[in-house]
Amino acid sequence: MITRRQTLSAALVALAVPMALPVLAQKRLPVIGFLEPQGPFTPEQVAQSPTILGLRDLGWEQGKTMNIEVVAAEGDHDRLPSLAAALVAKKVDLIVTRGSAGAIAAKRATDTTPIVTSGPDLVQLGLAHSFARPGGNITGITVVVSGITSKRLELLKLALPAAKHIAYVYSPGQNARTEGMVAVAQAQGVTLSFVKVDRTDDLEAAFASIARNRPDAIWCADTVANFGNRARLAEFAARERLPSIHAFPQAADAGALMAYGVNVREMDRRVALHIDKILKGANPGDLPLERPTSLDLVINLKTARAIGLVMPQELLLSAQRVIE
Repeated sequence: MITRRQTLSAALVALAVPMALPVLAQKRLPVIGFLEPQGPFTPEQVAQSPTILGLRDLGWEQGKTMNIEVVAAEGDHDRLPSLAAALVAKKVDLIVTRGSAGAIAAKRATDTTPIVTSGPDLVQLGLAHSFARPGGNITGITVVVSGITSKRLELLKLALPAAKHIAYVYSPGQNARTEGMVAVAQAQGVTLSFVKVDRTDDLEAAFASIARNRPDAIWCADTVANFGNRARLAEFAARERLPSIHAFPQAADAGALMAYGVNVREMDRRVALHIDKILKGANPGDLPLERPTSLDLVINLKTARAIGLVMPQELLLSAQRVIE
């Protein structure tokens, strides 16, 4: 006969024994792989990068709704193919990269993992079918705008009408093309000398070449290498008392005389919109490639004074921003 005390004791024992509850499988967070041609970057720099900030605004948070994996070539673009392959091997859900070299390396590494790029003209590179419908596994935002190349030279000539010989700093490894550049320059009475900067290690040789040839000014192409090394390029130009024009407004902030082009931080922030759509199920090949909607002319008057150049009033009035 079971007493009331025995029944109560059994119930207490049952409560003391943990129940076998069903184990809820943790949902796997999507992993975004960043293939960076430059770098290295500290965790703080990554957290404050425009793309990550843009993702945060859209509700994505590192460790809670997504994870990120950053690999950096540190200016050595020969490393990009192996770094891209490493991201694919880690089965990241999406690859984000910048510049022609990064886009080419990512596309060669995978035909299936979605890729979002910032900077290059993917159609010109043969990596996308069209701007309206890139196709395949790639999409992005370009800094390439029709006529912008000749416009930069025109602005430089307005600042320095007597310029006849200009050093053009470009990056063959990033497919910054020289076709047509000679004709563009000749149309404005200018002779170009081409100076190659593919990586940070090329800078000293480039500086020596420019100093030896003594051009009237420096013109920096819209390459990842020039963006990443904008401060050193601006410092060199100022030291040699040479006017310079860059493709990115941030270069003028770093001390270059002028810059005309796309605000890279805004562009990289817009990359987050593409990432968000893809992580929510969109096909990258169906997302139209974006072109810039605005271009900024930024003039650094401090630099102009330092190199003894008086900037024309019409040029100053046409600038979106003047650094004084």
